This record gives sequence, structure tokens and C-alpha cells, in this order.
Amino acid sequence: MIYCYLCVANYFLSSMRDYLCCILFIVLVALGSCTSQEINKAMDSAEELMNSRPDSALAILNDIPSSSLHGDIAKARYALLKSMAVDKNYVDTTTFDVLQPAIDYYLKKGTPNDKLRTYYYQARIYQNRGDMDSAIDAFIRAADNSKGCKDSLCLARTFVALATLYYDLYDLESYVQYHLQAANIYKKFSDKHYEFKSLANALNGTILLDKTNVSDSLIKVIETIDSLSDMERRYLHGRILTHKKLTGSESEVKELFDLYEKELSTDVDGMLDLGSACNRIGYHNRALQLLRDIDNTGVKYDTLKYLTIAIYSYQGVGDYKNALNNLWDFSNRMDAIDQLKFEQKRKTIEEKHNLQLEAQYHEQKRIKVLWGSIGGFTLLVLVIIILIQIARSNKVKKDLALELTKNKEIENEKLKAEREKLVYENKNIQLEKDKKAWEAESLKHRIEILDRECETLKDTLKEKEIPQNAIEVIRQRVEMLNNLLASNISNNAKYERSYDKWIEEYTKNKEEFMDANRLAFKASHPKFIKYFEDKGLTDQEINYICLYAIGLKGKEIGAYLNSSRHYIMSSKIRKKLNLGEHEMNLGLYVREILKPQKG
Repeated sequence: MIYCYLCVANYFLSSMRDYLCCILFIVLVALGSCTSQEINKAMDSAEELMNSRPDSALAILNDIPSSSLHGDIAKARYALLKSMAVDKNYVDTTTFDVLQPAIDYYLKKGTPNDKLRTYYYQARIYQNRGDMDSAIDAFIRAADNSKGCKDSLCLARTFVALATLYYDLYDLESYVQYHLQAANIYKKFSDKHYEFKSLANALNGTILLDKTNVSDSLIKVIETIDSLSDMERRYLHGRILTHKKLTGSESEVKELFDLYEKELSTDVDGMLDLGSACNRIGYHNRALQLLRDIDNTGVKYDTLKYLTIAIYSYQGVGDYKNALNNLWDFSNRMDAIDQLKFEQKRKTIEEKHNLQLEAQYHEQKRIKVLWGSIGGFTLLVLVIIILIQIARSNKVKKDLALELTKNKEIENEKLKAEREKLVYENKNIQLEKDKKAWEAESLKHRIEILDRECETLKDTLKEKEIPQNAIEVIRQRVEMLNNLLASNISNNAKYERSYDKWIEEYTKNKEEFMDANRLAFKASHPKFIKYFEDKGLTDQEINYICLYAIGLKGKEIGAYLNSSRHYIMSSKIRKKLNLGEHEMNLGLYVREILKPQKG
């Protein structure tokens, strides 16, 4: 009993432990889910504030512990947002420590938006490191991955960054092209400030390229932008004055000079534009004064433009020495620029050449691999064909050998079958002989039994106490047995016909026949009948027993009565005689009981 209690307690504790583990697991999953949702909400908030309040976005991201970031997606998103926030807060990062998870994940599995942003901030880091070639390459990759992206403002910033880098390389064509693409994007977002800046820079590039028609068109487009700030308007007027200096008459330039002089004198770029216009209308002393004012500001300016104004101003006042010195300085700077352009172009050519060589090498390698594959495939096909032919030849030989073996086996089987047939026939002949001998022996035995039965019945008739109905049955039996004995002794068919006719009439009524048969046995073998009466068998069941007593088998009794009645009767009798279903055969049992009665 104690053991049972211990088993129940152990089962209860085990169930409770499993239940508590399940609850703990659910709680941990729920906490992890809540934590993940909170981090996602924090990153969503940072992304919303990124353009309007980048300082707040950076503060939110700094509050997210790195240990709470699980999975490559969360780490990549955090890395990209952190890099964006750092860059927008004017922190010039020169390492990839923060951005690297985004590079590793987004450049392989990211959306077009993710790839564009990742390439952009990767280029910004290269730019901060002074690696302009890598920066240009990354910006170009960002632009190439812009198809299908939704962050058009990032794409516009990419175009502006590329334009700035190409301006430093004096590739003015690319400078103008990328600014115009950026301006188109800013216009779609109605961002007039950045649209103006991009258009103004493109205008400056077309003026330097001396593309007057394009410059005219850009000026008209820019003038349609309303709500320009004073600084923007001043910058535009400087570009218009410079453009007019190249395309207009002296009087038109003078008119614009007088109109914009006061406005443009407030900053260095404006003073350079005024100085350039002064040389066009002959105000050389005014131009030199503007250059001195520029020197006094200490502000960084466009050196080439400054030197160009100085050359023409000193030449205009007759100071050829200073003009020559400025010309010499200008030439050196231009040579340096040309050298830079040449180096850049040479580098580009070398890179293209290297790419061509690499492509050629890969093409040759591909061709070698292709021909090698073709050769290998051809050789493989030949080997397969040879193997197939060998296999076919072997199969033909094998099939032929199998056919011969099969034919021999068939012949052997035929011989074996014939021998077995002969053995079987001999066996049947022997069985037939044995059967006939057994039948003769059985017939002889039965005749002896019939003879004894007949004598017993005759003796029974002499007794006076036998009921009249039993006497009639016994007389019929004696007559039947006499006819059967006479038939066997004389071999005369007339006795058999009488016997057959009597049998047909006698057995036609099954109930009468079975009752008569029981009465005959009761008269001739009273102890036999009494044995079964003592066992509790009814007259009908003793009738069934007497069928076995006259020598019938179970199958024959079943055919005589019908199978269902036979099985029901047999089962009832076996129960009363205490015989199991698989014990002694009922016919043998009855005949064993009958033997002493006959003796």
C-alpha cells in the first residue's frame, strides 16, 4: 500500500514539474515577444524622427542595449538606423564597426530600400576616410540598386553626393547630370530648397562648360520657383550675372552689375561674380578692390576664379608683372588639375583595361571549361556507348545461357513429372488394390456382423415380453438381413432388388425409420440403450446415436438429416456425454459402447 502511495506521489510531482516547465516556457516566450515588440517600436520611432530630429533618433537608438538584439534582421536594421543617425548628426565616422551587420545582411538579402541606404552610408564612411574611389563606387552601386526602392530622398542625396565628388574631379558633365536627376526627385516631393540648390549647381556647371542654351533654360526654370530665401536669390543673381557676362552685351552686363552690386557684395561668391563682371565692362580697379576685400575676409574661395579675375584686372590697369605672376600661378594650378584629370583618366583606363583583361581571362577560362566539359561529355558518351554494347553483348550471352539452362530445367521437370506420374499411378493402383482388399475384408466382417445380428434378432423374437411394435420392427429387420445375406451368398440380384425396395420405403420417413431403428436396438441391445438413457439422452437423441450404431459416419448422418440439425444434435449429445469438441469421435465412442453389448 505504501508503495502505491509513493508511486501516486511521484506521478503527481512529475506532472506538476512538467506543468511548471510549460508555464515557464510560455512566460519566457511572452517576455521575449514583448521585448522584441518594444525594441521594434523604439526603432520605428527612431526612423520616424530621423529626418526631422536626428538627435532624438540617435538618443533612442543609444538607449537600446545590444544584448536585446536577436537575429540578423534586428541587428542589421539597428546598424543601419544607427549609421543614419550618426551621419545626420554630423559625426564623421571612419570605421564600419556600426554599419557592418547591415552590410553583411542587407547587401545579400535586403530590399532595394535596404540596399540603397546601406550602400549610401558605406560610401559616406569611405568619403570620411578620404577614399574617394571607393566612395564613388559605393554611391554608384547605391544608384544601380535603386530600381523598385521607395526612399527617393536617399536616392536624391546619392545623386548629390556623386555630383560633389565628380566636381572635385572636374568631371563637370557628370556633375551637371547628377544634380539634374536630384532636382527632379526634390521637385516631386515639393522640396523647393533642395530643388533650387540642385538646379543652381547644375546651372553653375553648364556656365563653366559654356553651354549657354542649357544655362538659359535652367535660369528660366529656377525663376519659376517662388519663396526663395535672400541667400538663394543672391546666389541665383550671381549665376545670372556670370552667364550674362558670357552671352550678353557690355551694356547688359553693366545694367545687371549696377542692379546686383550692393546685394552681391555681402559674401565671397557674390564678390567673385562682381569681379568677373567688372573685367567684362572695364571696371578693373573695382575688380582689384573686390579681390582685396575677399583677401581680408579670410574665407575660403574658388582659387581658379580668383586668379582669372586677378589676371584680367592687373592686365587692365597695366600691371603686367602681377598679371604674369597670377597667370603663372593659374597655369600651375591648371597643370595640376590636368595632371589630376589625366591620372584619374589613366586610372580609369587602367581599371577598364584590367577589367577587360580579367573578363578576357574569365572568358578564356570559361571557353576552356566549356570545351573541357564538351570533351569530357563526349568521352563519357563514348564510354557509356561502349559499356552499353558490352552490357548488351553480355546480356545476349547471359540470356542464351539462361535459355539453355531453362530448357534443360524444363526437360528435367518433364522427366521428373513423368516419374512422379508413374509413381502416382503405381501408388493409385496399389491403393486401389488395398481398397478392394479392405472392402472385401470389410464386407466379410459386415456379413459376419449381419449374420450375428440376424441370429440375435431371431432369438429376440422368441421372447414373449417384447412389445408388438418392437416385434414388427425386428421381423422387418430379420427379413432385410435375410435378403442381404441371401444376396451375398447366392450372388442373386433378385434378393438385392427386394432389399433395395424395402430400404427405400423403410428409410423414406426419417422419423419412423429412426424410431424403428431405436426399438430394434432396444430389443436386441437393451443395455446399450439403457446406457444412454441413464446419461439423460432423449428418445430423439438416442435415435441419432443409433444411426452411428448401424455403422453410419458423421458426414453421412449430416447428409441424411441436413447439416444444421446434425451439428446441433451432435453438440447437445457431446455435452450430456461430457465429450469435448476435440475429443473422441462420436461414432467411435458409440461403437466402443456397443462392443460389450454385442459380446
